Amino acid sequence: MHGLTKPLTDAHLSGRIHLEETEAWVLKPSQFFHDPRPFFQHGLPGSQPPSSLDGALATVAKIAEVCKGEVSGDQVFAHFNVFIAPFLKGVPNQRVQDAFRLFLIDLNWDGFSNVPPTRVTLGLDRDLPESLRQQPAI
Repeated sequence: MHGLTKPLTDAHLSGRIHLEETEAWVLKPSQFFHDPRPFFQHGLPGSQPPSSLDGALATVAKIAEVCKGEVSGDQVFAHFNVFIAPFLKGVPNQRVQDAFRLFLIDLNWDGFSNVPPTRVTLGLDRDLPESLRQQPAI
């Protein structure tokens, strides 16, 4: 519990508060919420913005991969279905299913190491959130 004051440490050890993953607490957030829209609009550093569903999903997977060492817990992509929706226009249902199947496999398994996969949460909305109603689709 290096880097915490004695009252905080005592509160945690007595069970009055809970601090997750205290070994990384000072250095890394336990959760990080990503907004992929700037990357969808401008691209990843050194690359063009995605223009297809495959490109958008690869961008999200790359963001999660690059950040996995900087977050001790979950990486969250809130409103995922809302942000990815513009890339679905005109794409046949079977192609969408195949692309998402490969994307989820890519997020959950690298197949070549014993390192646990990055913990990624994809937030799905049933309706367009009020906070996004006046925002342009990327």
